[in-house]
Amino acid sequence: MIRLYINEDRIDLNEIATVGYTKQVNDLKDLASKQTNFTKSFKVPRSAGNISFFKGLGITGSTSQLPYQKNTARLFLGNTCIIFSGLAIPLQTNDDSYEIACYDGNIDFFKLLDNVKFEDINLSELSHTKDVTEIKSNWDIGNEFYSYLLADFNGKTHFLSGGTTYISADYLIPSVSIKYLWERIFQTFGFTFSGSVFLEAEFNDTFLTYPKGVVSGGLGEVAFELNFPEQTMYDQNIAIPLFRNDIFQQSTFEFLHGEVIDNAYNSNIKSWKCTEAGYYNIYVIGKLVSEVNVSASRLHWGKNLQYTSPSNIQADDLTPFSRNLNNEAYSHTQYLNIGDTLAPFYLKTRGTSYINIKYNFTFEISKVAQTSIDQIKFFKGLSPKDFYKEVMWRFGLTPFPSKDKNHIEFLTWEERINAPVQDWSGRFNKSISEKYVYEGYAKNNYFRFKYNGEGDDFNDGVIKIENENLEDRVIVINSKTYSVERLPVEFGINEILRAVPKLELWEKELKEEDGVTTIEYKPRDSRFTFLQSEVINTPANIGSQQLGQFAVTTKVLIAGNFNYSWQDKIEKRYRSIRNLFKNTLIITAEFTLNDAEFNAFDLKPIIYVKQLGGNFLVNKITKPNLESKITQAELIKINK
Repeated sequence: MIRLYINEDRIDLNEIATVGYTKQVNDLKDLASKQTNFTKSFKVPRSAGNISFFKGLGITGSTSQLPYQKNTARLFLGNTCIIFSGLAIPLQTNDDSYEIACYDGNIDFFKLLDNVKFEDINLSELSHTKDVTEIKSNWDIGNEFYSYLLADFNGKTHFLSGGTTYISADYLIPSVSIKYLWERIFQTFGFTFSGSVFLEAEFNDTFLTYPKGVVSGGLGEVAFELNFPEQTMYDQNIAIPLFRNDIFQQSTFEFLHGEVIDNAYNSNIKSWKCTEAGYYNIYVIGKLVSEVNVSASRLHWGKNLQYTSPSNIQADDLTPFSRNLNNEAYSHTQYLNIGDTLAPFYLKTRGTSYINIKYNFTFEISKVAQTSIDQIKFFKGLSPKDFYKEVMWRFGLTPFPSKDKNHIEFLTWEERINAPVQDWSGRFNKSISEKYVYEGYAKNNYFRFKYNGEGDDFNDGVIKIENENLEDRVIVINSKTYSVERLPVEFGINEILRAVPKLELWEKELKEEDGVTTIEYKPRDSRFTFLQSEVINTPANIGSQQLGQFAVTTKVLIAGNFNYSWQDKIEKRYRSIRNLFKNTLIITAEFTLNDAEFNAFDLKPIIYVKQLGGNFLVNKITKPNLESKITQAELIKINK
C-alpha cells in the first residue's frame, strides 16, 4: 500500500492510483544539469479531505498558495520509505482529481540555492581593509578564508622608493578559498558532504578571485586646500612657514574637515589640524623657485610643529616634497591621528642671509578612502548556485544525496566508472531498446571559459566523439569564470623571478600631457577566475604608494603557474567517461526488483548483465508502478 504525506498531512489516494518512481543522478546526457529522483505525475482524488488540505484549490475564489510554495513530501510503499525528505508540487486540478509530482534527494539542496545570493550567507570572515599590514599578515601567517595571491593583474606590479624596489600592494586583489566557501554554503543550509576530492591538494589550494580591480585606497573629499597666486616673498629664517597671516591677503584657503589653528609662539603662523584619524594624501602642484640658491632649497611639509617656534624649526623637523617646484605635481600619503597637524614650509640652506622665493602653487590635504572588502562586493555577478555548479564541473563530480539525512556524497567520474560491480544477470527479464547516440552531444563537445579578447578560446577544452552521424559541435559547459591569459609572465620577487598567471583586472590607458606619457589604470569588473596557490619561502619587499606603507614579508603566496585550461580538467576529471562515448550503446532493459532491492539501490555500483554482454553504468532506474516488481533501467555500456 502506498502512503503519501504532504506537509506532514496524509493525502487520500485512489485504490487504483498508479505511482511511478525514477531514481537518477547527473544525467550523462547533460553534464551541466543537476538531476534528482522523482515520481511521474499522478492523480489523487478531490475527496473532502484533499479539498480541505489543498485549501479549495480549483474552486472559484480559492486563495490556496500550495502551488506557489515549498511543500515537503514523504512517500511510503508499505513500511519502506521511498521519499523521506522531498518536495511535492501540485501541477493541475481536474474535475475529480489533483495531479501531483514529487521530487527527492538532491533537489532539496539544489532547489534551496534558488534565488539565494552570497549576501544571504554569513561570510563575515572575508571583511577586511586592504593595506600592506593586511597583506603582510596574509602572506606570513595566512588564514583559511582568503589570500592575496601574487599574480600580474595588469596593474602596476612594482615601484621604486628610496632606491628599493617594492611589490605594489595597491594592485593586488584578494581571492576566496573555495574550500571555505563550499563549507559555508553547506553549513548555512544544514547539510554535510563527503568525498575523496575534498581531501585533494588541488581542491584545498584553489581560490576564486575578487571580480574587479580594486586599489588600496582612493582619494576622498579635499579636507584642506591652500592656494597661492603668483608672488615673491623674502625671509631670513631657515624654515619659512608658508601658511601664515601676513600672506593671507595674497592667498586663499578653505577646509571641509578639520580645523585651522595658530602656532603657540606666533599667531600669524597657521596649521591644519586633523579631527578624523586615517590616511591622508598631501598634494602640491604649481611653481616655487628660489632665485638665490636654487640647488639648496626645496618645498617641505611639517607635522605637529604648532608648539615649536618658527625660528627653531630645523631640516630634520620637515619632510621634503622636491627641490624647485616647476609646474609639477608631488604627493605623499601619511597616516594621521586625531590632533595631528600639517603645514607647508620652504627650507633654505643655513648660511644664506636672506632668500627671495617666487611661488604660485596649491597645497591640498585629502582623506584617503581605504578599500574595504566585504562579501557583497566579493561576489557581484555570481550566485551560490553558480559557484556550486562551477565546482562540480571543475572536479567532475556527481552528487549522491542521502535518503534520510541532509548529507550529499560526491563521487568523481573515475570513482563512478571503477565502482564495485553487482551482478544483475539473475534479475534480467528483457532488453526493451537500444540507442547509439547521447542526446545533446556532438562530434566536438566544448567546455568554455570567458575571455578578455573577443573570439579567444585558447584555454577551452573538448571531448571528441567518433560518430559521423552527430552534429559537428556543441557547448556542454559554459563557465561564468574567466580564463587566465595565454602566457604567464615573469614576476620579480626581490632577487628572483617566478612565472605567474596574468589576468586583466585593470585596463591600461596611455595618456600624454606636456610631452610626458603616463599610464592610467582603469578597473574591470565581473571577472572571476580560479587560481591555485603556491608558497614561496623568500623575503619580499611590499609597499603601497597610495597609503605610504612599506614592509618586508618572510614569504610570498603566489598564484602558481599551473595548467588552468579546460582541456587539462578534461584529461584529469573526465578521461573515464571516454569509455562511455566510444561506440556508444545505451540500453533500456527490464529487470525484476522487489521493494527492498529497488529501495536499496543507490545508483553508485556498476552492474554486470551476462545477457547484455558486459558492465554498465546505471543512468536511471524506474518503477512504472511502485507496487510492481517490474523495473526499467537505462544502462550505458562501459567500453574498456
